[in-house]
Amino acid sequence: MALLLLFIWGGIYMNVTLENGYLEVLLMSNGGTINKIRNKKTGLDYYWDYNSKIWPRRTSVCFPICGNLTDDQYVYGGKTYSLPAHGFLREKDLNLLYSNYASASFSLTSDETTKPIYPFDFRFLINYELDRNALIVRYVVKNTGSGIMYYSVGSHYTYRVPFCQKESFESYQYTFAGPQKAGKLELENGQVSGITDDIFHGRDYLSIQGLFGAGSTILRCDDLTQNRIGIQSQSSGAKVEVSFDGFSHVILWAPYNGAPFACIEPWAGMVDAKTDNRDITHKLGIVSLEAGATRTYTQIISVS
Repeated sequence: MALLLLFIWGGIYMNVTLENGYLEVLLMSNGGTINKIRNKKTGLDYYWDYNSKIWPRRTSVCFPICGNLTDDQYVYGGKTYSLPAHGFLREKDLNLLYSNYASASFSLTSDETTKPIYPFDFRFLINYELDRNALIVRYVVKNTGSGIMYYSVGSHYTYRVPFCQKESFESYQYTFAGPQKAGKLELENGQVSGITDDIFHGRDYLSIQGLFGAGSTILRCDDLTQNRIGIQSQSSGAKVEVSFDGFSHVILWAPYNGAPFACIEPWAGMVDAKTDNRDITHKLGIVSLEAGATRTYTQIISVS
Protein backbone atom coordinates (compact mmCIF):
# COMPACT_ATOMS: atom_id res chain seq x y z
CA MET A 1 0.00 0.00 0.00
CA ALA A 2 1.26 3.46 -0.86
CA LEU A 3 -0.05 6.96 -0.25
CA LEU A 4 0.63 9.93 -2.49
CA LEU A 5 -0.57 13.52 -2.31
CA LEU A 6 -1.59 15.03 -5.65
CA PHE A 7 -2.25 18.66 -6.57
CA ILE A 8 -5.13 18.65 -9.07
CA TRP A 9 -7.60 21.34 -10.12
CA GLY A 10 -6.63 23.65 -7.29
CA GLY A 11 -6.83 21.05 -4.52
CA ILE A 12 -4.64 18.50 -2.79
CA TYR A 13 -5.95 14.95 -3.08
CA MET A 14 -4.69 11.65 -1.78
CA ASN A 15 -3.84 8.65 -3.92
CA VAL A 16 -4.00 5.17 -2.38
CA THR A 17 -2.53 2.05 -4.01
CA LEU A 18 -3.91 -1.40 -3.13
CA GLU A 19 -1.99 -4.46 -4.22
CA ASN A 20 -1.99 -8.24 -3.88
CA GLY A 21 -0.60 -11.07 -5.99
CA TYR A 22 -3.27 -10.56 -8.66
CA LEU A 23 -4.20 -6.88 -8.85
CA GLU A 24 -2.84 -3.38 -8.53
CA VAL A 25 -5.58 -0.80 -7.89
CA LEU A 26 -5.12 2.96 -7.69
CA LEU A 27 -7.73 5.03 -5.82
CA MET A 28 -8.07 8.78 -5.28
CA SER A 29 -9.81 10.66 -2.47
CA ASN A 30 -11.31 13.13 -4.97
CA GLY A 31 -14.80 11.68 -5.49
CA GLY A 32 -13.68 8.23 -4.33
CA THR A 33 -12.33 7.68 -7.83
CA ILE A 34 -10.77 4.50 -9.24
CA ASN A 35 -7.80 5.35 -11.48
CA LYS A 36 -6.39 1.90 -12.26
CA ILE A 37 -7.28 -1.81 -12.12
CA ARG A 38 -4.25 -3.70 -13.45
CA ASN A 39 -4.05 -7.45 -13.79
CA LYS A 40 -0.52 -8.28 -12.59
CA LYS A 41 -0.61 -11.69 -14.28
CA THR A 42 -1.28 -10.33 -17.78
CA GLY A 43 -0.20 -6.70 -17.42
CA LEU A 44 -3.56 -5.51 -18.79
CA ASP A 45 -5.10 -2.38 -17.29
CA TYR A 46 -8.89 -2.72 -17.31
CA TYR A 47 -9.65 0.83 -16.20
CA TRP A 48 -9.73 3.88 -18.46
CA ASP A 49 -7.12 6.59 -17.87
CA TYR A 50 -9.27 9.72 -17.65
CA ASN A 51 -9.07 12.36 -20.39
CA SER A 52 -11.13 15.55 -19.89
CA LYS A 53 -11.23 16.20 -23.65
CA ILE A 54 -13.29 13.04 -24.08
CA TRP A 55 -15.37 13.27 -20.90
CA PRO A 56 -15.36 16.84 -19.48
CA ARG A 57 -16.98 16.24 -16.07
CA ARG A 58 -15.90 13.02 -14.47
CA THR A 59 -18.09 10.94 -12.17
CA SER A 60 -17.09 7.78 -10.33
CA VAL A 61 -19.81 7.59 -7.67
CA CYS A 62 -23.30 9.12 -7.93
CA PHE A 63 -24.84 10.51 -4.72
CA PRO A 64 -27.39 11.68 -3.62
CA ILE A 65 -28.97 11.36 -7.08
CA CYS A 66 -28.23 9.30 -10.17
CA GLY A 67 -28.54 10.93 -13.56
CA ASN A 68 -30.20 14.28 -14.18
CA LEU A 69 -33.13 15.93 -12.46
CA THR A 70 -35.62 17.79 -14.63
CA ASP A 71 -34.14 21.31 -14.87
CA ASP A 72 -31.66 20.15 -12.17
CA GLN A 73 -34.34 20.71 -9.51
CA TYR A 74 -36.36 18.74 -6.96
CA VAL A 75 -38.89 19.63 -4.29
CA TYR A 76 -38.84 18.56 -0.65
CA GLY A 77 -41.12 19.88 2.10
CA GLY A 78 -42.52 22.49 -0.25
CA LYS A 79 -39.09 23.98 -0.99
CA THR A 80 -37.22 23.77 -4.29
CA TYR A 81 -33.57 22.66 -4.33
CA SER A 82 -30.99 22.32 -7.11
CA LEU A 83 -28.54 19.47 -7.68
CA PRO A 84 -26.16 18.88 -10.59
CA ALA A 85 -26.21 15.66 -12.61
CA HIS A 86 -25.19 12.64 -10.49
CA GLY A 87 -25.13 14.77 -7.31
CA PHE A 88 -22.27 16.40 -5.44
CA LEU A 89 -20.12 13.52 -4.14
CA ARG A 90 -18.20 13.55 -7.44
CA GLU A 91 -16.91 17.03 -6.56
CA LYS A 92 -15.90 16.31 -2.95
CA ASP A 93 -12.53 15.38 -1.50
CA LEU A 94 -13.41 12.43 0.70
CA ASN A 95 -11.86 11.73 4.06
CA LEU A 96 -9.51 8.73 4.09
CA LEU A 97 -10.49 6.69 7.17
CA TYR A 98 -7.89 3.93 6.78
CA SER A 99 -5.85 2.08 4.20
CA ASN A 100 -3.57 -0.94 4.15
CA TYR A 101 -2.11 -3.12 1.43
CA ALA A 102 -5.48 -4.62 0.43
CA SER A 103 -8.26 -2.27 1.59
CA ALA A 104 -9.20 1.36 2.07
CA SER A 105 -12.19 3.33 3.27
CA PHE A 106 -13.31 6.87 2.42
CA SER A 107 -16.11 8.91 3.98
CA LEU A 108 -18.25 11.99 3.37
CA THR A 109 -20.46 13.60 6.01
CA SER A 110 -23.19 16.21 5.53
CA ASP A 111 -22.07 19.74 6.42
CA GLU A 112 -22.75 23.41 5.76
CA THR A 113 -21.90 22.96 2.06
CA THR A 114 -24.35 20.11 1.46
CA LYS A 115 -27.34 21.19 3.56
CA PRO A 116 -28.39 24.16 1.35
CA ILE A 117 -28.79 21.84 -1.67
CA TYR A 118 -29.60 18.55 0.09
CA PRO A 119 -31.34 19.06 3.48
CA PHE A 120 -30.57 15.67 5.01
CA ASP A 121 -28.00 14.54 7.58
CA PHE A 122 -25.96 11.58 6.39
CA ARG A 123 -22.70 9.70 6.51
CA PHE A 124 -21.49 8.04 3.31
CA LEU A 125 -18.72 5.42 3.18
CA ILE A 126 -16.92 3.85 0.23
CA ASN A 127 -15.03 0.70 1.21
CA TYR A 128 -12.62 -0.92 -1.27
CA GLU A 129 -11.14 -4.39 -0.67
CA LEU A 130 -9.03 -6.74 -2.79
CA ASP A 131 -9.88 -10.45 -2.89
CA ARG A 132 -7.62 -12.38 -5.30
CA ASN A 133 -8.54 -11.13 -8.81
CA ALA A 134 -11.51 -9.03 -7.62
CA LEU A 135 -12.06 -5.55 -6.21
CA ILE A 136 -14.99 -5.48 -3.79
CA VAL A 137 -16.70 -2.09 -3.52
CA ARG A 138 -19.25 -1.28 -0.83
CA TYR A 139 -21.27 1.93 -0.54
CA VAL A 140 -22.63 2.41 2.97
CA VAL A 141 -25.32 5.07 3.49
CA LYS A 142 -26.33 6.08 7.01
CA ASN A 143 -29.17 8.44 7.91
CA THR A 144 -27.82 10.48 10.83
CA GLY A 145 -30.88 12.76 10.92
CA SER A 146 -34.17 12.57 12.79
CA GLY A 147 -36.49 12.02 9.81
CA ILE A 148 -36.71 9.90 6.67
CA MET A 149 -33.87 10.49 4.20
CA TYR A 150 -34.42 10.27 0.44
CA TYR A 151 -31.50 9.49 -1.87
CA SER A 152 -30.07 7.53 -4.75
CA VAL A 153 -26.60 6.00 -5.12
CA GLY A 154 -24.75 4.38 -7.97
CA SER A 155 -21.46 3.93 -9.77
CA HIS A 156 -20.14 5.45 -12.98
CA TYR A 157 -16.92 3.44 -13.36
CA THR A 158 -15.27 3.50 -16.78
CA TYR A 159 -13.72 0.29 -18.10
CA ARG A 160 -11.08 0.53 -20.81
CA VAL A 161 -12.21 -0.73 -24.23
CA PRO A 162 -10.30 -2.24 -25.85
CA PHE A 163 -8.11 -3.74 -23.11
CA CYS A 164 -5.40 -4.41 -25.69
CA GLN A 165 -4.39 -1.85 -28.34
CA LYS A 166 -4.37 -4.51 -31.07
CA GLU A 167 -8.13 -4.98 -30.74
CA SER A 168 -11.04 -2.79 -31.83
CA PHE A 169 -13.90 -1.36 -29.78
CA GLU A 170 -16.39 -3.20 -32.00
CA SER A 171 -14.92 -6.62 -31.13
CA TYR A 172 -16.26 -6.37 -27.57
CA GLN A 173 -19.61 -7.34 -26.11
CA TYR A 174 -21.54 -7.20 -22.87
CA THR A 175 -22.03 -10.68 -21.42
CA PHE A 176 -24.79 -11.84 -19.06
CA ALA A 177 -25.34 -14.79 -16.75
CA GLY A 178 -27.35 -16.93 -19.15
CA PRO A 179 -30.01 -16.07 -21.75
CA GLN A 180 -32.05 -12.99 -20.85
CA LYS A 181 -35.53 -11.70 -21.59
CA ALA A 182 -35.80 -8.02 -20.74
CA GLY A 183 -36.68 -4.67 -22.26
CA LYS A 184 -34.81 -1.43 -21.74
CA LEU A 185 -36.24 1.79 -20.35
CA GLU A 186 -37.26 4.33 -22.96
CA LEU A 187 -36.21 7.97 -22.53
CA GLU A 188 -37.92 11.06 -23.91
CA ASN A 189 -36.19 14.41 -23.34
CA GLY A 190 -34.10 12.79 -20.60
CA GLN A 191 -37.13 11.36 -18.75
CA VAL A 192 -38.31 7.76 -18.50
CA SER A 193 -41.38 7.35 -20.68
CA GLY A 194 -41.80 3.56 -20.79
CA ILE A 195 -40.06 0.28 -21.50
CA THR A 196 -39.39 -1.53 -24.78
CA ASP A 197 -40.11 -5.10 -25.73
CA ASP A 198 -37.43 -7.73 -25.12
CA ILE A 199 -34.04 -6.68 -26.57
CA PHE A 200 -32.19 -9.98 -25.96
CA HIS A 201 -34.26 -12.51 -27.94
CA GLY A 202 -32.77 -15.42 -25.99
CA ARG A 203 -29.16 -14.21 -26.14
CA ASP A 204 -26.75 -13.98 -23.21
CA TYR A 205 -24.89 -10.99 -24.66
CA LEU A 206 -25.31 -7.56 -26.26
CA SER A 207 -22.88 -6.40 -28.92
CA ILE A 208 -21.19 -3.09 -28.16
CA GLN A 209 -21.16 -2.22 -31.86
CA GLY A 210 -23.97 0.26 -32.47
CA LEU A 211 -25.29 -0.01 -28.92
CA PHE A 212 -24.68 3.63 -27.98
CA GLY A 213 -26.06 5.27 -31.10
CA ALA A 214 -29.35 5.88 -29.26
CA GLY A 215 -27.79 6.65 -25.87
CA SER A 216 -27.63 4.39 -22.86
CA THR A 217 -29.24 0.98 -22.33
CA ILE A 218 -31.06 0.96 -18.99
CA LEU A 219 -32.20 -2.36 -17.52
CA ARG A 220 -34.20 -3.18 -14.41
CA CYS A 221 -32.27 -5.55 -12.17
CA ASP A 222 -35.42 -7.52 -11.34
CA ASP A 223 -35.73 -8.38 -15.05
CA LEU A 224 -32.30 -10.07 -15.17
CA THR A 225 -31.70 -13.70 -14.20
CA GLN A 226 -28.64 -12.65 -12.20
CA ASN A 227 -27.06 -9.29 -11.44
CA ARG A 228 -23.78 -10.09 -13.18
CA ILE A 229 -22.57 -8.39 -16.37
CA GLY A 230 -19.21 -8.46 -18.13
CA ILE A 231 -17.36 -6.62 -20.87
CA GLN A 232 -15.42 -9.18 -22.90
CA SER A 233 -13.10 -9.30 -25.89
CA GLN A 234 -14.37 -11.75 -28.50
CA SER A 235 -10.83 -12.30 -29.79
CA SER A 236 -8.67 -12.70 -26.67
CA GLY A 237 -11.39 -13.63 -24.15
CA ALA A 238 -10.10 -11.01 -21.67
CA LYS A 239 -12.94 -9.86 -19.47
CA VAL A 240 -13.97 -7.51 -16.69
CA GLU A 241 -17.11 -8.63 -14.87
CA VAL A 242 -19.28 -6.76 -12.37
CA SER A 243 -21.67 -8.48 -9.99
CA PHE A 244 -23.84 -6.27 -7.83
CA ASP A 245 -26.35 -6.39 -4.98
CA GLY A 246 -28.84 -3.86 -3.60
CA PHE A 247 -29.32 -1.86 -6.80
CA SER A 248 -32.57 -1.42 -8.75
CA HIS A 249 -31.20 -0.61 -12.23
CA VAL A 250 -28.06 -1.08 -14.29
CA ILE A 251 -26.94 1.22 -17.10
CA LEU A 252 -24.73 0.24 -20.04
CA TRP A 253 -23.18 3.38 -21.50
CA ALA A 254 -20.35 4.96 -23.45
CA PRO A 255 -20.30 8.55 -24.74
CA TYR A 256 -20.28 7.35 -28.36
CA ASN A 257 -19.66 4.27 -30.47
CA GLY A 258 -15.92 3.66 -30.57
CA ALA A 259 -15.19 5.48 -27.27
CA PRO A 260 -12.06 4.39 -25.35
CA PHE A 261 -14.23 3.12 -22.50
CA ALA A 262 -17.60 1.58 -21.69
CA CYS A 263 -19.57 1.45 -18.45
CA ILE A 264 -21.49 -1.00 -16.29
CA GLU A 265 -23.33 1.24 -13.82
CA PRO A 266 -25.43 -0.29 -11.03
CA TRP A 267 -27.82 2.37 -9.68
CA ALA A 268 -30.19 2.45 -6.73
CA GLY A 269 -32.08 5.24 -8.43
CA MET A 270 -33.06 6.58 -11.83
CA VAL A 271 -33.59 9.78 -13.80
CA ASP A 272 -37.02 11.38 -13.48
CA ALA A 273 -40.06 9.78 -15.07
CA LYS A 274 -42.32 11.87 -17.29
CA THR A 275 -45.02 11.45 -14.63
CA ASP A 276 -42.83 12.72 -11.74
CA ASN A 277 -43.83 16.06 -10.19
CA ARG A 278 -40.30 16.87 -8.87
CA ASP A 279 -41.28 15.82 -5.32
CA ILE A 280 -38.23 13.78 -4.28
CA THR A 281 -40.31 11.59 -1.98
CA HIS A 282 -42.15 10.19 -5.03
CA LYS A 283 -39.31 10.25 -7.57
CA LEU A 284 -38.74 7.19 -9.75
CA GLY A 285 -36.17 4.89 -8.12
CA ILE A 286 -35.73 7.00 -5.00
CA VAL A 287 -34.68 5.19 -1.81
CA SER A 288 -36.10 6.09 1.61
CA LEU A 289 -34.08 5.41 4.75
CA GLU A 290 -35.41 5.69 8.30
CA ALA A 291 -33.65 7.83 10.90
CA GLY A 292 -30.59 6.05 12.30
CA ALA A 293 -30.74 3.29 9.67
CA THR A 294 -27.88 2.11 7.44
CA ARG A 295 -27.97 0.47 4.01
CA THR A 296 -25.12 -1.19 2.11
CA TYR A 297 -24.70 -1.66 -1.65
CA THR A 298 -22.06 -4.03 -3.03
CA GLN A 299 -20.40 -4.63 -6.35
CA ILE A 300 -17.55 -7.01 -7.13
CA ILE A 301 -15.31 -6.11 -10.07
CA SER A 302 -13.31 -9.13 -11.23
CA VAL A 303 -10.87 -9.43 -14.14
CA SER A 304 -9.63 -12.34 -16.22
